[in-house]
Amino acid sequence: MDHSVIRNKAVEFMIQRGWKEKGAKRGKFEQSLFDHTLIEVDAFITLLPVLRDTFTPPLTEQEEQVLLTSVIAHDVGKELDEWQQYLHGERGFLSDVNRNLTEEVVPQLATMFGFTGVKEMLTAVLLHMRYERTPAKVMDRVIFGDHTNERWKTLADLVDDVDNLCSIRGLLNAVEYLEKQSKISRHIATIYHLVQLRGVSTMLLHRAALDAYIAKGWKPLIHYSDGTIYAASAISGISEPTIDEIEAGLADGIRSILPERMANLIVGSPLETMIPKVDLFDYRDLRVCLQVAARRINRASFSKKTETARRKVVSDYLKLKGDKKVISATILAHETERIGTAQPEMCIFKFFKAAFADELLGSEVIPEAQTVYVDFAEGGGKKKVARVTPQSVARA
Repeated sequence: MDHSVIRNKAVEFMIQRGWKEKGAKRGKFEQSLFDHTLIEVDAFITLLPVLRDTFTPPLTEQEEQVLLTSVIAHDVGKELDEWQQYLHGERGFLSDVNRNLTEEVVPQLATMFGFTGVKEMLTAVLLHMRYERTPAKVMDRVIFGDHTNERWKTLADLVDDVDNLCSIRGLLNAVEYLEKQSKISRHIATIYHLVQLRGVSTMLLHRAALDAYIAKGWKPLIHYSDGTIYAASAISGISEPTIDEIEAGLADGIRSILPERMANLIVGSPLETMIPKVDLFDYRDLRVCLQVAARRINRASFSKKTETARRKVVSDYLKLKGDKKVISATILAHETERIGTAQPEMCIFKFFKAAFADELLGSEVIPEAQTVYVDFAEGGGKKKVARVTPQSVARA
């Protein structure tokens, strides 16, 4: 059974029936009938390989067909105009279970998917619906049902669990439901990652966490804006990825997506914050960051400032040196040219000092980073700068 083909055909089926324009949920959040059902289909496609080994005897192919058909057909009554009116408060309560429509849709789905046992499938789908699960029908199922779907109650519970899961707003609420209320928790182990929403970096962190969990053997079950819930067989015994593994994946992802722009994102402004994206900085990229820092300010920019502003900077500089001479026009012009010429080097020093902050790198990488800086100063940069040590930079 090719699940990708089934998913594509299910999408076509729902679009043709106008489910994108039909509502399924209102209240705490809105969800179209198309979105709600597709999430359920994706969840089952993820779960079926996991569940296959946790049942005794294992799930049969026809049981898997029943599950996939049921998850699409059990909400078909919601497409009716009368039920949409109820959803929008335009009429009184109306059940979403419509036997006639179900009996029409199930054979269509079976034919479209190439499934067999339509009559048995229809009986199972109807019994999944609580309003159709009368005592008489249940006893008829128990007495006269065949071996193929004698676990119809278990399958019905699985459909209910996935339906409820995909109707819950918020990752933590969904996790609580899976762990404390669902019957599916007997068959699967669940885990999740949760991130703090920040900006573009959130998307990259999601990807790194997702890849790390998949590499460990976890299957993504349902996605949220702030995280993902994963599932695995209850008997698999697989472990959770470490923070270091996720961080390594994040660094690799950032480099692969933004290899040329990375230093431009990390190096800030000498007038504000030199490293505004602290979480993206890696001391091993120090060479290219210093090259970018050298270009952050133009040598001619200082000369374009007003005379008053330049005079104040020169005055402060001379006071720092202990020089009390009067700043003449000649001295101002000389110091303006000298300070302007030195500004790129000053920017390099400022970034280097910020990069060596204890809270950013700590002391264990200072020797290696110092070597990178000296190599840059002696040949890697466009202009040579003096040999420095972390101590001399700290005094600067």
